[in-house]
Amino acid sequence: MTKSWNAGAVRYRSQNKGAAPVLNNEVLWSSSDNSTVLMFGGETKFLPNPSQTNSTLSNKEVWQFKVNLNGDVSWSPFEMPQDSNIAQINRPSNAFGANLDNTEYFLGGYKNSHTLAETASLSNDVDIGGIASFNLSSTSWNNDTAPFDGGTDIVAAVPIFGSYGLLMMLRPESVGAGQDPAP
Repeated sequence: MTKSWNAGAVRYRSQNKGAAPVLNNEVLWSSSDNSTVLMFGGETKFLPNPSQTNSTLSNKEVWQFKVNLNGDVSWSPFEMPQDSNIAQINRPSNAFGANLDNTEYFLGGYKNSHTLAETASLSNDVDIGGIASFNLSSTSWNNDTAPFDGGTDIVAAVPIFGSYGLLMMLRPESVGAGQDPAP
């Protein structure tokens, strides 16, 4: 930063999302060069008649928000190669996300009547267990599922731990005196 500023001096610019879906509880992450923000998952929960508003959402959709040096921005679908393995991935709402070494990790989340047209008949949230990851460099998805019951409250990346970094999942729990925490 070359000069001092305050909140009143900031110029805001509105950007129309065009065809990009309006979602809640999606996961956002940036490319390693910070030129692109990507969006996956989410739900249309606060929109009327979800079975109609989510009819165009796809399990295989990742959206990107690109910024160039001129300040131009645009939303567009991220082009997935045919062999990206995304068919193995459940599109979550309210998943936890962490980015480590240009790979975004998605932990848990749920699907419900507001996530996809195919799930419009669900009456309750259905937990999506496990971990999925998307590597932006190779544009490939992995289902890195491990036993998980949907109860983790925090996921964080610690890039300086070890050769490849560390992905931590934390679940605070209270137990009474003399009781053992759940396994």
